[in-house]
Amino acid sequence: MGGEVSPEWRLAVTRRCLEEDLDLQPDADWRAIAHPVLQAFAERRGQHPVGSERITEVSGYTRAPIYSLHVRTHRAATWYDQEEGVVWLLGVGEYHDYEHLRRLAQQDRLLPTVDDYERLELDALPEDFAAALIAEVEQLVVAARLEPDRIIRGQLASRVPVRVCVETGDPPKLIVAVSRRLVPGDVELPGDWLVVVAQAFYPGVPFDELFPSPLRIDDTFVEAHELALEHPPSA
Repeated sequence: MGGEVSPEWRLAVTRRCLEEDLDLQPDADWRAIAHPVLQAFAERRGQHPVGSERITEVSGYTRAPIYSLHVRTHRAATWYDQEEGVVWLLGVGEYHDYEHLRRLAQQDRLLPTVDDYERLELDALPEDFAAALIAEVEQLVVAARLEPDRIIRGQLASRVPVRVCVETGDPPKLIVAVSRRLVPGDVELPGDWLVVVAQAFYPGVPFDELFPSPLRIDDTFVEAHELALEHPPSA
């Protein structure tokens, strides 16, 4: 699922719609796909968040105002979630028929899920996240160097819990334990975010040189939800 930013709202497509209705990978970047429905959704709802025609066939199953998007023989459903500032492409039916959309609404499968919103949030964060790392990582490393052999705790960009320790030795090692659980909630840390975190703590060090991962940080076991990195790596 992907999101696109308009002046006052974002555009997004539900995972179910991508996978089932459009036969695309559920994590596909829909903005880069030349599909007439996706292109029309981006163009029309990018200019106006609601349409001119409500889909009455679904009104008995949801209180959300669902609007029709006509694209050739397709009939798509969109919803403007004003509270979250997101216009969703919910589903796509074929041959001028709304029956598919009605069945989805009846089965409570038309509106976006919690997972859809969580993924939309992840799509919107990387730029801010990367910017926050510059200052926050430096502060954590400086603090760890001032108090060697002591764990310093932090939360990068208010999302990624980390534990940092500079262990004395010959040579000294910087060990970073990164939680794979984003906060708030239980969303898993995306792999590309992990690489960005690693590059921030170990600039210029290839990611594969940060392994094998240590099992302890300052004589404390690495938690099951963490991935620990160190450099120089253990022999």
